[in-house]
Amino acid sequence: SELVWVVGTILFTLVVAMGFTGYLLPWDQRSFWATTVGIEIADKTPLIGDFIGQFLRGGPTTGAHTINRFFVLHVMILPLSIMGLATLHIYLFRKAGPAGPYKRDHKELTKTSEYFFPRQVYKDSVAIGIVFLITCALAFYEPVELLGEATPEPGDYNPVPEWYFLFLFQLLRYETFSGEWGQIIGSIVIPAAFMVWLIAIPFIFRNPERRPWKRKFGIMTWAIILLAVAYLTYDYSITEIH
Repeated sequence: SELVWVVGTILFTLVVAMGFTGYLLPWDQRSFWATTVGIEIADKTPLIGDFIGQFLRGGPTTGAHTINRFFVLHVMILPLSIMGLATLHIYLFRKAGPAGPYKRDHKELTKTSEYFFPRQVYKDSVAIGIVFLITCALAFYEPVELLGEATPEPGDYNPVPEWYFLFLFQLLRYETFSGEWGQIIGSIVIPAAFMVWLIAIPFIFRNPERRPWKRKFGIMTWAIILLAVAYLTYDYSITEIH
């Protein structure tokens, strides 16, 4: 079951990478500068930052080589990696067995187990179809507006990340995280520590109890994290208004 969690966490990271690499492909001011800022953050990684920046950019600055590399990552390397890990994830999930309702124990659940095909495949296909239709509807009725063509000069455009990264953007604006080391801690150390902690969860919290009200520490930890993200996002919006 630990491997199911670890593979799922890696899949989550790859999905985030898909969003980051795909963001540049429209090649407008928004995507250009968001990607430039993202690569600059990666540049700050100790020891390997320069290599990561050069690898992603394909040169000293964001340009044609960058979009070529991001395109290959977005449409070939990352999708193949996700498909391979998703297959492994399903295999490990079937081997470990589903968690099921927390009111039933493992022995009860294994008595009512069934083959993955056709029922589970049908359920997954329906869920995928619904998500696909919702995505198509949003793309058709609420299309993203393209800004001016990407240029090395921002002009009047103020680079700001999308809403799901605003909490990190706001964190880096605080005086506590000013300066070179403050930026490294806020943009690299804290997110990396969170991912390490996320992967380590099943190895640290080994209590078999699954009822939420019996896992107060875990619930409180996630509540604090979510509240912190919500507060930072809200604080950014208030700061911009004033």
